[in-house]
Amino acid sequence: MSASKGAGFTIIETILVLTISSALLVALLIGTGSSINNQRYRDSINSLQSYLQSQYSEVTNVRNSNTSNNCNGEDKPRGSSDCVILGRYITSDGGTVLDVQTVVGRIPTSVSSSDDVGVIKEYMTPYFKLDSLETYDVEWGATIVNRVADGGTDMRFSLLILKSPNSGVVHTFVDKTSVISKNQIVNKLIDDPAPINTDAIFCLDSKGLSSQPKTGVVINRNASGPGGIQFADDNRGC
Repeated sequence: MSASKGAGFTIIETILVLTISSALLVALLIGTGSSINNQRYRDSINSLQSYLQSQYSEVTNVRNSNTSNNCNGEDKPRGSSDCVILGRYITSDGGTVLDVQTVVGRIPTSVSSSDDVGVIKEYMTPYFKLDSLETYDVEWGATIVNRVADGGTDMRFSLLILKSPNSGVVHTFVDKTSVISKNQIVNKLIDDPAPINTDAIFCLDSKGLSSQPKTGVVINRNASGPGGIQFADDNRGC
């Protein structure tokens, strides 16, 4: 009479079960980590879009936290100053942080221009100032970069959003290659016709954390409100 076979697992069977279980756990963790990183990348794009849209809303509604406006050396209570808030100046010199400043112009004695851009220039000539307001950090370590066709490198840009004191219409001026210094803003952003007729595409690089195709945000040429800030789809060449 033969001995009956003992119940249970052999060492080889146990090792196989543990190996397969470990592989499944690693795959699950990798898949979960990838999903989280993809979601973070999408969040960084959505947050940047929402932030830029909010800047247009602030320009339209004119938010000013100061109790007075110092205009050309004159510190007068708000409402009696000849200063006027024109909009926002947003720049980035490295792709991860946006510097936001308030653009303050001075009411001219008389206005000779009939078009919005000309009126804005008269409010900024011969004097205007930039008041530091805030900074915005791109979320989850993403970096604003140029399109692939433009090199794909970290993007340095100047974005000027101004509301015409004449019509109340908001106008957008963009330089996609550099940070324009204060004393060159009128010459390089307002006098030059190119900045007001340029789409600005801000591609976001996840630095390898996301497996999703690179996308970003586009500011349509001469955007006049939050609706001019849109998601940059694959056709934009990020």
